[in-house]
Parts: sequence; structure tokens; C-alpha cells
Amino acid sequence: MIDRTLWKPSRRQVLIAGGLVGAGIGVGTIFNAANLKTAQRSGIAFGTTVSLKANHADATQLDTALDAAWREITEVEKAASLFRAESALSQLNSAGFIDNPCVTLVQMLKDALDIARLTDGAFDPTVQPLWRVYADAFAAGRAATADEIATASALIGWHDIDVSQKRIQFARPGMALTLNGIAQGFATGRCLAILKVHGIENAFLNTGEIGVAGKRDDRSSWTAAIADPRHPGDYVGLAQPLSGILATSGDYATVWSDDFSHHHILDPQTHRSPTETASVSVLAQSGGMADGLATAMMVMGPEKSLALARRLSGVEALIVTKAGKQSKTDGFPLA
Repeated sequence: MIDRTLWKPSRRQVLIAGGLVGAGIGVGTIFNAANLKTAQRSGIAFGTTVSLKANHADATQLDTALDAAWREITEVEKAASLFRAESALSQLNSAGFIDNPCVTLVQMLKDALDIARLTDGAFDPTVQPLWRVYADAFAAGRAATADEIATASALIGWHDIDVSQKRIQFARPGMALTLNGIAQGFATGRCLAILKVHGIENAFLNTGEIGVAGKRDDRSSWTAAIADPRHPGDYVGLAQPLSGILATSGDYATVWSDDFSHHHILDPQTHRSPTETASVSVLAQSGGMADGLATAMMVMGPEKSLALARRLSGVEALIVTKAGKQSKTDGFPLA
């Protein structure tokens, strides 16, 4: 059974040209007009269907690369899944510390704290206790109480984590982390890097976030569509030509109220869901950066978000407000 409350669900990008759909683990190789072999892997990870597709002239080299990329996905889940009691993150949350943590968890957490610093805490991985209060209340068919919110909010504070390769430790009992706002993008970036090491130049990855390299097997550019936050199955525009990693966060992914005012993204300062933005799509070369910024910009609002994106090299953003207004950086490839 997949617990879709622990990882962000997949209805965020409508894929055009390159996405794969399937359950279980799929393996396939086909030949195309450009005399390249195209192979794919698909299966369940992060509570959604994950797919990897790439092409190369050497089928053996291609299969080896895709197998290595899939192992990266497995490693990220082992490090950061909240659904798996044996994951490194679950152990950390349970004990309040973990000795000799795996390299993957350390790197993800360092990336998360870098984004927290960059966004003045709009992205804060320590919101997990507050998230749990809202999720549990919703599951019980009631609203979270003021006391519950206040108690959980007192545990938020990204400054209060000590991170090293020897130990990760919380400053206060009861603190807990979620890396859901960065894990899928981080995994996508790791997969693309592994494929590159194995000599694979053309790839399309869908981990719930989209990562692409090179071209499609017919030598045209990859394309993805940005989901309409209010009309499932529709999209607000095409991202083309697509290069790098595209991450989208939205108020529709895990909804706790019919009017989208309460959902899985929480403002660490107000302790409520942000009120202005319906979805944010971020395009970057770093998967963790794209994913983390998409989450943070949901909290920051359009004006501050676009100003930040314009200050960052290689980062583009598209924002859709709850009123349906779109705004973007000049370099976001929206067609």
C-alpha cells in the first residue's frame, strides 16, 4: 500500500513527450530511427510511479546506467522516507539523533538547510511536528486546535539541528524532520548525474519531479506541461524546450479543505497554509534546489519569489495564484 500523505503526490505535471506510466518495475528496450536504443525503468517510489527513460547507441551501457540510476532512487528512499520505519530519517526522528548517518541523508539535510537559509526560513524541514498535527486532525475529521498548533510550532527551527558526518542531532526533544520538500528533486538530480557518469547524454526522468538531459530519441527537445492547479488533467502551459530539473509544488496535492485554504504546505512563521499561491514551478540545474525552492516559494508569495529567482543564477520560476494569475521570470520556457 502506498501512503500518499508522506510523499508529494504525482498530479503536478501533465507529461507531454517523454513520460512513462506503469505500476511495478518495468524494463524495456526499443530501437528508433536515429539508430539509438531507448530503454526505460518504471516502478513505485516516493508514493508515486517513477520512470526513467534514456537512449544510447550501446544497449548494454544504457542498461547498466539505468540500473545504477534506479539504485540512487532506492538510496534516497532508504535515507529519507517517513513511511519506512527503518529509514535513516525515521530513526533520527524517533531518537532525536543518529550516529554515523548515511552520506545521502547528510547531503540532503545540508541542501535543505542551505535552502532554509537562502529563503529566510520559508523552507524549513523541521515543520514535521506541525504537519503531523494538521494531518492527524484532518484524518480524524476535525480542525487542529490552537493548543496543538502552538505546541508543535514551538518545535520548529531549522537553526536547531547539528549536522555532521559523525552525528545529526536535534537541539530539543520532540523535534522532527521532513525532507519531502526536497527528496524527489534531489533524487532526480542524483539520477541525472549517474547517467552522465555512465556516458548517457539523453534522458527523461519522472520521480514526481521532472529531469531531462539532451534530446528525445528523434533529436527534438523534451517538453513537459505545467498542471492547472484547479482543473485536473488540464495544464496552464508547456515548458519547452525543457532542460534541467522542473519541480512543481501546489495547494492541490494534499488538500485538507474544499477551498484549498488548508493543505500540506505550511508557512513556518504563520503556522498555517499560505494564502496567496496555488502552484509554483521552478526550473534549475540542481534537483534539490528546484524542489526546495518550489516549496519555499509557495510560502513566500509571487513578488518575493520572483525577486529571489532573478537573483539566482540558472533558476527560473512560474507562479500561479489562487485567483489564476500567472507570473514568471523572463527565462522560464513557457509556450
